[in-house]
Amino acid sequence: MRTALRIMFVAALTGGAIGAAAAPGGAGAVITNTVTIVKEVVGTPPVGTTFSVQVDCGGALPPPVTFDANGNLLSATATFHPGPTSTCTVTETASGGASSVGYGCVSAGNGPNGSDPDGSLVDCTSDNVVHFTDVIGDSATITVTNTFVPTPTTTTPPTTPAPQAVQAAPTFTG
Repeated sequence: MRTALRIMFVAALTGGAIGAAAAPGGAGAVITNTVTIVKEVVGTPPVGTTFSVQVDCGGALPPPVTFDANGNLLSATATFHPGPTSTCTVTETASGGASSVGYGCVSAGNGPNGSDPDGSLVDCTSDNVVHFTDVIGDSATITVTNTFVPTPTTTTPPTTPAPQAVQAAPTFTG
């Protein structure tokens, strides 16, 4: 009986030590990739404008990210955590009547102690798409910019009537 207890104790202790050593970033920490959506608004949108942005990293789509007219987050989050080999596409689905919508993507590796020290395993493949290769712990920020150009107003000067022709008969004396 004592031998069996000793074996179980040593096995539990050894398994715990191996498990703690294998857990990245400490016990229970899960490392994922990160995609953050940022909203920029240029110009003045109509009062009450909201913007919706859809993030698609494959699989079931999360609820759209919503922002107010000033670019402030209205949703619970604008940060997503795709796994390795994921490609995430960001598309604005409600532009609030903007004159134009632009995207910008910036990707970054996770530093010298991570699985991608030089950031070469995460790539912005276009302005609104980021691809993570077989890596975890990398990040990308995709900025969605809405530009509102004021409608030009033209003012027409008041019209003045054209001068009228004067008709007069010449008078000759002599």
